[in-house]
Amino acid sequence: MYKEKEKLRGEELILKDATFAADSASAAVKNSVTNSLIIPFAATTNAPNEFIALISTVPNLVGSFVQLFTSDLLNIVRRRKTVIVITSFIDAILWIPLMLIPFFWQSNHFLLLNILILQAIAISIMRPFYNSLLGDIIPKDKRADIIAKLNRVSGIATLVATLLFGLILTLFKNLNPMVGFTVVFFMAFVAKTMSSFLKLNYEDNRELIPRQESIMRFIKDMKRSNYGKFVLYVSLMQFAIGIASPFFAVYMLKNLDFSFIEYTFINVASMIASLFAFSKIGKLIDKGGSKRVLDYTGYFIGILPLFWLFFKNPFMLFILQFFYGIAWAAFNVSVSNFVYEATSQKNRLVMNSYFNFFSGIFGFFGAFLGSMMMNHLPANYYGNIFLFLFFVSAILRIIISAYYLPRIDEARFVSIKVNGDKVLTIQPQQNYEYEFLPVRKF
Repeated sequence: MYKEKEKLRGEELILKDATFAADSASAAVKNSVTNSLIIPFAATTNAPNEFIALISTVPNLVGSFVQLFTSDLLNIVRRRKTVIVITSFIDAILWIPLMLIPFFWQSNHFLLLNILILQAIAISIMRPFYNSLLGDIIPKDKRADIIAKLNRVSGIATLVATLLFGLILTLFKNLNPMVGFTVVFFMAFVAKTMSSFLKLNYEDNRELIPRQESIMRFIKDMKRSNYGKFVLYVSLMQFAIGIASPFFAVYMLKNLDFSFIEYTFINVASMIASLFAFSKIGKLIDKGGSKRVLDYTGYFIGILPLFWLFFKNPFMLFILQFFYGIAWAAFNVSVSNFVYEATSQKNRLVMNSYFNFFSGIFGFFGAFLGSMMMNHLPANYYGNIFLFLFFVSAILRIIISAYYLPRIDEARFVSIKVNGDKVLTIQPQQNYEYEFLPVRKF
C-alpha cells in the first residue's frame, strides 16, 4: 500500500513538473521550445542561415557526447535525484543571460550559441537520470498511458506558452521586438525555476549502480540486437528530419513572409492535434505494443512534409500541421515507451544514454548536410531551395522506415487473439513465451 501511494505521488509530481518545464520531460518538447523561441529570435537579429543551423544542431551534438559519461557520473553521485535537481537549476539560471542578450549583445550570435550549448549539456546530463527514475515510478502495465498523459500535460503547457509568446511578440513587433523576446525569456526562466523546485519533491530512496556496457560492444552488436536496430532506425530518422527541420521556421517567416501570429497559428496546430491524440495513443500502445504504432507513424511523418511543396496558404498549412501533430505524438510516445520496454532497470540509464547519443549525433549531421545544401546551392535550386530540402528529407524518411521497420520486433508482452480469445502472449527480447489457452466445451 505504501509503495502504491509513493508511486501515485510520484506520478502527480511528474505531471506537475511537465506543466512548468515541458522541455525537461523530453527532447522532442525541448526542440519545440527551441524552434518556437530561439530560432525566430536569431532570425530577428538577422543571423545567417548557417548560424541558424548551428544553434539547431551544435548544442544537441555537444549534449550527445555528454550522454556517454552519465553512468560514470552516477558512480560518483549515486543518487539520481541529486543530478536531476542540480542540472535543472543550471538550465533555469542560464535563461538570465538569454534575457540580457537583446540589450547588450544583440549581434553576438556566438554568445547565444555558447549559452545554448551549456543548456544542452545540463539537460543532456539530466535526461537519462530523469528517464531512469521515471521508469521506476511508472507501473509497467500502464506505462505508455502515463507517458501519454505526461506528454499531454507538457503539450497543454507548450500550447498555452506558444500562444502567449506569439501574442507578446506580435504586440512588441512594431515597438521593439527585442523587448518582446526578453519578456518571453523571463517567463521561460520563471517556469524553469518552478520546475526545479518541484524536482526537490521526487522520491529516490535507493542507490542505483548501473550495469555497464561499453559503447564499442553496443556498436558491435547494433545490427544484430533488436534494441540496436531500433536505435539505428530512430537515429537515421533524426538524420533525415535534421536536413529540413531547422528551416521550416525560416521558410515561413522570411520566404512566405508570415507574421508572428500566422507563424504561431501554424505551430499551434500540431500541439492541438497532439492533445487530442495523446488520450488514445497511450492506451493503444499499452494494449498492442509500441512497434505496431511505429509501423504506421514512421511512414506518416515521412509523407506529410511532401505537402509543403504544394501548400503556401496559412490555413492549409494549419490543417497539414494538425495531422502532422497526431503522427508525431504517436511516434514520440511509441519511441519513448519502446526504450522503457526494451531495457531493464539495471541497464536503462546507460542504454538511454546511448540512444540519446546516437540520435543526437545523427540529427546533427542531418542538419549539417541541410545547412551545406542551403549555403552552396542557389536559392532557386529546383524552384526553391527550402522546398528541395523538404523533399529530400521526406524521401529519406520513407526509405529508412521501409528498410528498418520490418526488421524491428516488438519489445514487450503482446497479446494475440484468435476468435476473440487471448491465446498467446509473447515477449520477444526475453526469448520465451507464455500460453493462455481458453477451455472450450465441444
